[in-house]
Amino acid sequence: MNAAGLEQDWEACRNATAFIAVWLAEVFIAPLPIVAVSEHCSTDGVQLLEAIGDELGCRSAIDRMRSALSGRAAAASIERELSIAYTLLFEGVAGSATVPLYESAYGGEGTRLFQRATADMESLLQGCGLSVRRDCCEPPDHLSIELALLAAVLRDGDKPRAALLRDRLRAWVPEFAARCNKADGNGFYGGAAMVLNGLVAAPALDDLRCPA
Repeated sequence: MNAAGLEQDWEACRNATAFIAVWLAEVFIAPLPIVAVSEHCSTDGVQLLEAIGDELGCRSAIDRMRSALSGRAAAASIERELSIAYTLLFEGVAGSATVPLYESAYGGEGTRLFQRATADMESLLQGCGLSVRRDCCEPPDHLSIELALLAAVLRDGDKPRAALLRDRLRAWVPEFAARCNKADGNGFYGGAAMVLNGLVAAPALDDLRCPA
């Protein structure tokens, strides 16, 4: 989907929170391909970013993302820089400075991956009749999978499951965002992490009915 299509979807969307959750899921699932970089750098892409910033009240974070997308000679140059940044931040090559994208790396599981959080998310996906695609090599507690499921249940009007996911994300995303911001303070992903933090704290998620 191109940036013009994204902007049209934004104008037509009934649930801005779900829209932003999907967009962030795409930002964090893998390095942005050059086509996506070009779309975000376009006039329509800039307008979309500004609309998201206004919706969440996080224009400073959006400005950081925009700064990382501007001032280069070509989209290919930006794509290479973002790919390097993604690899350094999220894929383990930075050792102890790596920022994990998995819920099980945070909280009370001793930073051991693929533990209870993974099993819980697998159960949630199954309860919604969903599963991780076979061509996706990530576990169910990957940030992007949690965001995609949040968007799905919000669009379905499933408030109890949306409340469960909201609470899960609020329990670990602030630490993730703080670590990402520290490691990439002036970069694209540091800005995206602060947008994410704004999303999970958004008042629009406060009125979800918690399950009994």
